[in-house]
Formats: sequence, structure tokens, C-alpha cells
Amino acid sequence: MELHAAHGFLLHQFLSPLSNTRTDDYGGTSENRARFLKDVLMAIRAEVGRDYPVIIRVSATDFVQGGLIPEDWAQMLKPLESELDAIDVSTGGLLPLQPSDVYTAYQLPHAAAIKQHVSIPVIAVGKIYSRSLANRILEDHLVDSVAIGRPLLEDPDYAERLLFA
Repeated sequence: MELHAAHGFLLHQFLSPLSNTRTDDYGGTSENRARFLKDVLMAIRAEVGRDYPVIIRVSATDFVQGGLIPEDWAQMLKPLESELDAIDVSTGGLLPLQPSDVYTAYQLPHAAAIKQHVSIPVIAVGKIYSRSLANRILEDHLVDSVAIGRPLLEDPDYAERLLFA
């Protein structure tokens, strides 16, 4: 199961200081902003148990000053590591902003930064289309796994071609 705390969805809105302007127990500090995520995660764990994999997808940066950055995520997720099985790292989506440069593996630095602070597996995404690049990322221990999405949507034979590349 993947909790979607990225791309401007509800959990992301609670977590980002740009969208969460609450003054109650669910706003203000990063600990308070993470309280809703913790409540949701604990409710899920109560239903599915410890043996069921639960990962979280995050937007490592909001692409604007005052928004979330990888270190913020690491701080908020560190206390929840025992309840999570992995962190799937993407970027953006809270605001209608795009990164200034979208290049091959452009989100990898954000995932690698989060990995430095946590002990659970971290997954990178974002224009990692070649098998050789994915292998190099894993061999260099920048992250623990690489996920692909868009190429699979664009080409139904993409996975088969990767096997024989």
C-alpha cells in the first residue's frame, strides 16, 4: 500500500508549511504538521498489521522558498520509520510550479538527500529511463530502488525491452 503524501494531495497539504496555515495541533511546527500523517499511518497499520508493506510517496520539494525540502521530510519521517517500509520520492505538485530544469534523473538528488537521514529503503523516480542508469544509481547506493512509470504508460513493451537491453 502506498500513502500518497505528494503532488498536492491531502496529506501533502497538511505537511507543507505553504498550505498548512493551521494554528491548532495539526499546524505550525513540522511535528504538528506531520500529526495527521501519523494518525492516518497508525490507523492503516491497525487494519493491515505489521506484515503488510506500507510505503509513502512524498514530494521532496515544493520548488519554492519556504516550502518543503528533503531535510524537512527526513525530520518528519524519521519518527515514523518503524511504521513504514519505504519512501518513494517525487517532487512538486502543491503549487503550479515546475522545476527550472527537467533532466535525466532530475529528482534523484532529492531522494539521495532523504536517504542520508533514514534507515528504511528509499525509491527514486523521475526520467530514469535506461537500465544502465538505474543500475548505476543502485550500484552507487544513491537510493535503494528505482521506480518507473511514464515509460510504461507510453510503451506497453518497455519492461520487456529493459530485460533484453
